[in-house]
Amino acid sequence: MVRIIADNIQSPLGKTTQENLQAVRDYRSCLREHRLWEVPTPFVASLFDDGEGKRPAYVDLVVDSILRCIEGCHLSGRVLLVLSSTKGQTTGSQGIPFGESTDRVVRRISPYLPEAVEVTAFTVSNACISGLSAQIVAQRLLEMGACDYAIVSGCDVQSRFIVGGFQSFMALSPSECRPFDEDRNGLNLGEAAATILFKRCAAEELGAGDWEALPGFVRNDAFHISGPSRTAEGSYRALQAARRELSDPVCISAHGTATLYNDDMESKAISRAEMSEFPISALKGYYGHTMGAAGILETIITMHALQEGWIPGTRGFETLGTSRPISVVGRHRQFETEGRAPSFIKLMSGFGGCNAAMGFRLSRDFKGFEGKSRDSKGRMCQGAGDCLKPTLSVQITSESVVLDGKELPIEGATGKALLTALYRQYSGDYPKFYKMDILSKLGFIATELLLKKEASKESFDENRAILLFGKTASSWADRCFEETIRPDNYFPSPADFVYTLPNIVTGEIAIRNGLHGETCYFALSERDERLMQQLLAQAFMDPATTSAIFGWLNADDEEHFEADIALITKQ
Repeated sequence: MVRIIADNIQSPLGKTTQENLQAVRDYRSCLREHRLWEVPTPFVASLFDDGEGKRPAYVDLVVDSILRCIEGCHLSGRVLLVLSSTKGQTTGSQGIPFGESTDRVVRRISPYLPEAVEVTAFTVSNACISGLSAQIVAQRLLEMGACDYAIVSGCDVQSRFIVGGFQSFMALSPSECRPFDEDRNGLNLGEAAATILFKRCAAEELGAGDWEALPGFVRNDAFHISGPSRTAEGSYRALQAARRELSDPVCISAHGTATLYNDDMESKAISRAEMSEFPISALKGYYGHTMGAAGILETIITMHALQEGWIPGTRGFETLGTSRPISVVGRHRQFETEGRAPSFIKLMSGFGGCNAAMGFRLSRDFKGFEGKSRDSKGRMCQGAGDCLKPTLSVQITSESVVLDGKELPIEGATGKALLTALYRQYSGDYPKFYKMDILSKLGFIATELLLKKEASKESFDENRAILLFGKTASSWADRCFEETIRPDNYFPSPADFVYTLPNIVTGEIAIRNGLHGETCYFALSERDERLMQQLLAQAFMDPATTSAIFGWLNADDEEHFEADIALITKQ
């Protein structure tokens, strides 16, 4: 079992969880209009403000939140550090790569940890579900016995880069956002760092007042890289799987961005899962969309509110405006705990077609709760990679291609031209290829070669997972988008912006092949085969996962790249 030991929230509303919880109790928000960064039009956001215009550094925020979270907690043994972020401070030519950011965080917190502690760290960059996706990964690795503690910390800071990107999609509201309301007209951005400390424990160690993190699930829409599914397929599948672990939650903590189509998609997922009568709470009316922090921050607030006996109200909501009826909580609502433990499902969705759902519940020793302990038999693949087998592999560099151990003739083409030549020779029927950034083109071609080699319809697995790793993430797409937001020529391109999320490559592969399984992008400071194998094994703890597209995918620029991808099956 996995229990929550401690947590912290750093936001414009406060530097502790309790300060933030009190702000939500009081319906307070720091959302206001800003004119910053030479962005031509004002925007509404919740931003840190020291009164002198100094901007917070991503690493400083993460480190402060982690240290406040683990203060007084005596960590020992193997400690996993999972960071979650959509962009961090990786944006543009002045950015700090994810891998370097991770290393800086480890160096900064190490003096505060016992010398014997062994820290393993990586970053999950999975668009808006990053914070929840990171918790799901941590929970699984703890259950596997790969670590003793897991620190999961999410953060993003805002900039002209992010504001310009969301403006290009016309997704920002000119006023405070109104999740699920009939008059909603877009989201607000926000800044925060949020951290949860998890520990692996035996069932008998879970005491009264302890929260248990249940298994979570990630599913892809396989529909569109920047638009929600019209049928809510991925969100519905994730929610349905989470409900098998937690059938009767007190509420659903929804994504609730206040965008027209995403809120409607969530209503469809909730309706399809036959949960329309369950109370729905959304927190972005207090914080804005805090991106990589959102899944963690919203989990913490919901957890503490429920433990006190109230469901957080959805600030900004008045009249339901979704196509499916759902039970949105407008004002804080008390609930009866007698005979029922506080519990909830956290639901998130994001660009790249990714969706996640995860359940949390207070200990069964909580007064009045009577429930059965979860049987996790069959979920854990014993040992990283012990029951997983590669069936096909492909290696692509800027100058060569090796498929299933045989080098393919490439007739002198190199770099970007090589990928185009491979597309024309081995695919040719998917013109969207030409719109992709270099990372997505590389991933697309690698999987096209693998899956065409596999070929048999009998081998099709719509729940196949896609797990990709890299060092430079979407750095080339970042530079391309940065050119569209220069102050002297500000015309942000949505087509460029969407590819600045490194997980978009997994979405492109899912859409092309109709795959609804788990998708995730992991940023590593260096290629680490042992860690990659552990992260592969954790994905197979999801009962739906029986095969995966897995491997290293890295592109420094359009002429220098590397792919080493394999098809993995469960034996």
